[in-house]
Amino acid sequence: MAAAFVSNVVAFGITYSFGVMFEGLSAEFGAGRGATAAVFSVAMALHFLLGFVTGPASDRHGPRMLLFAGGAVMSAGLLLTSMAPTLWIAAVTYGVGTGVGTGCTYVPAISAVAGWFERRRPIALRIAIAGVGVGTLAIAPLAARLVGHYGVRTTCVIFGLATALVVPAAALFAHRPPHPACPAHAPPVLVFQAPSFVRLYASAAGFAVGVFVPMAFLAPFAERHGMSALKAASLVAIMGGANAGGRLILGALAARWDTLGLYRTCFLMLGLGLVVWLLGNGRYDYLVGFAVLLGTAHGGWTTLLPAVTAQL
Repeated sequence: MAAAFVSNVVAFGITYSFGVMFEGLSAEFGAGRGATAAVFSVAMALHFLLGFVTGPASDRHGPRMLLFAGGAVMSAGLLLTSMAPTLWIAAVTYGVGTGVGTGCTYVPAISAVAGWFERRRPIALRIAIAGVGVGTLAIAPLAARLVGHYGVRTTCVIFGLATALVVPAAALFAHRPPHPACPAHAPPVLVFQAPSFVRLYASAAGFAVGVFVPMAFLAPFAERHGMSALKAASLVAIMGGANAGGRLILGALAARWDTLGLYRTCFLMLGLGLVVWLLGNGRYDYLVGFAVLLGTAHGGWTTLLPAVTAQL
């Protein structure tokens, strides 16, 4: 559980701090906002798509080698980004590096935790997954300070070296569980033919757009409205803290309340947060409220989605 928590802190803390480095990358390569955002798009696409591969691989071989591989690829990607001559090369190095790093970290580590715990599995999973929010809370302000003092390229070097040290160290403590969380050779289910699954998938895709677009643009939006880089980074940190709180609190409530109802509440919170951002006209207090709502909704959605999928 500790290995999963620490690896999530580093991998996701660095990846989700992209918004803090957004303006630095844009200025460094003389690129527009849309092109700069494509770097984050590559990372997120790889992160989610790799779950198809890393989950079964972790069940067969355990999480350790995947964590080693993820840490190595992420470190190499960040170091290569520091030397990238163009934005599109940076999109490959940063996007592939952080995308593969998080893809090889999240599913293998979490599935291993689920395989090691039985009676206290829910709380163990919530603590391990909370590393995502804690990492964003801790690393986003650090990224702002590093970019402000040393520039975005040196920041990538520092993060690359930190990843090379911490993630492999966490991997040493990630042992293969005595039995996988799910049967290794479960028969396939044609879920794509079920209308309930199609609706669930479509809702999840829409939610992801509502979460990840603001996640990339919140910090640069705040800077364009006159806030300092550190103050803008604090919004990303608040989002990360609320994310961790949403995972822990809504995950705990799901044991007592209607899981599907709580899942729908996450959509309402996200929608309300976007309205708060719209009405705030760049005011910091409104953006803080938005960050709390988005972080809580994202954390709860991520935690409740597997349970809702199983229920449906």
